[in-house]
Amino acid sequence: MFNTPTTWNKHIDKPRFYMYAVGFLFMLIASILFKSSKPIFSIPIEVPKILFFIVFLMGGFICHFTWTKKFKTTFIPKVQHNLNPLSIISETRYSNDEINQIFERAISKGLCKGDLKSFEHLVHNKEVEPDKRIQWLDTSPKNAKILNTQTLLEFLSNLIPELESSTNKNIISFCNKYFCDSEMKTIKISSKTVTKWKKNKSDYLKDLSDIIKG
Repeated sequence: MFNTPTTWNKHIDKPRFYMYAVGFLFMLIASILFKSSKPIFSIPIEVPKILFFIVFLMGGFICHFTWTKKFKTTFIPKVQHNLNPLSIISETRYSNDEINQIFERAISKGLCKGDLKSFEHLVHNKEVEPDKRIQWLDTSPKNAKILNTQTLLEFLSNLIPELESSTNKNIISFCNKYFCDSEMKTIKISSKTVTKWKKNKSDYLKDLSDIIKG
């Protein structure tokens, strides 16, 4: 145990720590009550002791479960999916060369700018620091001072097909997680804007698929 190298993964080890604490608390409370239990009315003392022992076993099971393979491979992914349905986005859809080419084409079209590493994290759905987000530069054809969020949403949906089937709230959260405006501020996207995009069949949006397909 002491010679095995370990790394801290907050998505796994934080839930493990909290569940282990809960399991240990169950065991501790059950032990105290088991020891101090007394007959209640006409109920034999063995009945509450059996209940406390069951609680103790439940706590022990919770502690044990946090160190099983199923906790890491099945339980944690399910929890992440419930909290964020986009957490199951495939990390192997594009090769590193393809990611680089897509990002270069998007930059050459004047759609965005930023660090390639941040774009790789976007494709793999990994965390990005707020000051490392990609800057979306494409503006509305009617008003150059307004960002074109329709093209942003379309670009992301071509890049990550799972996005379109998600809820408006999740789509907005995903956009804000990886993109900002030219001043590094969060882009304002309303649920109404996302709904409009889902119904938008304009030709200028169809052209964005060429950036992904090359």
